[in-house]
Amino acid sequence: MWRILIYIAVVAIAHGVMPARALSQGSFLDTLQPSPEDVEDVGRIIEETRREAEQKEEEERNRKNEALKKEKQKYTFGNVPETLFENKVNKFKFSIDPNFSKKEEELFLNMFHRVYRILPRFVFYRNARDLIDAEYIDPNEIVPDISTSEMFKKYFSAAFGPLGMVSILEYIHNNMRIILKKKKNKNVIATNVGMTLWQNKVSGFPNESTYKFGNTTYRIGSPTRGGVVSLNPLFFEITEENVFNAITTLVHEARHSQCTGGLPNILVKWFRSEIGGEDPPSRKCGHSHIKCPPGHDLAGIYACDYEPWGAYGLEAFLSYILLRSECDWEQCDDNQFAANVSDLMSRILKPDHSPYHYIKELRFLKLPMPDMSHTERIVP
Repeated sequence: MWRILIYIAVVAIAHGVMPARALSQGSFLDTLQPSPEDVEDVGRIIEETRREAEQKEEEERNRKNEALKKEKQKYTFGNVPETLFENKVNKFKFSIDPNFSKKEEELFLNMFHRVYRILPRFVFYRNARDLIDAEYIDPNEIVPDISTSEMFKKYFSAAFGPLGMVSILEYIHNNMRIILKKKKNKNVIATNVGMTLWQNKVSGFPNESTYKFGNTTYRIGSPTRGGVVSLNPLFFEITEENVFNAITTLVHEARHSQCTGGLPNILVKWFRSEIGGEDPPSRKCGHSHIKCPPGHDLAGIYACDYEPWGAYGLEAFLSYILLRSECDWEQCDDNQFAANVSDLMSRILKPDHSPYHYIKELRFLKLPMPDMSHTERIVP
């Protein structure tokens, strides 16, 4: 712009030295009318100035993009071909309570295909920070240069398997097969009833190990292969609104079907009332929840865990992975996922009731390895 103003000033000065006849025949302004050559020169200067500005903007943009690429390298995990996905998921077999409507049954069965279509693979940026990191890690604290690939190699594969979303879906299928209809309850979306029924059966209470499927009563078999989960009708509203919230809920319930380390004899005695106590003496078999302590937002409710890889921990981990992934689908709301993860993190406590710094431990690769083993043996 300054070049244009200087040029106009020079033209004006040049025209300022004029004969008296010119002043007498017209105004001074009339004598400053630019020639066609002047107009062409001004247009050329304007165009050159515009091009220079655009070039500088482009150079700055390229510089920032190159810096961003170096800082945030993409990492892809679980890139499973569609043929392999279809081959695995088409073999899934669930027994759906006939009390569900046709629409609800279709929503449940189609859910697995929907998540794969939306997110067939996980894509992350190297060492990216997100909303949750900012909440749980001091911004002045130096976080190790850990790529998401390392986090996946250490934790995701150990928890679910090497096939990304397909491994998650297989985990759900392997730990729940029977889906019952639960009465509408805004506070409880889903409940794994199979583990408690199985523990009753093993403890010698066969009459307390039955469930009703449609109009028929069945006795529980295995807590995993015959995993029984009841779903509130609200679950299907969640599935329609955000299928990933539904998937993380199912992962939570699937974790309750796993008896890690076997069924302790002391727990069998507790079921038989041979030892007292309001709460079970062991929780690894079934990963049952504890009462949230006084001062907690959910104090007095069985909605907390003492273990980082319990039902809440596994759900939190998957929600965190979804939050960190490259989110460009319409069902991915960063703020919603951040709120979900924050809520889940608040439920994971240490035995002294202090918060378990889950995100920080995860980001520093200090979280213990998940034990996903399952056995139905009674152990000492």
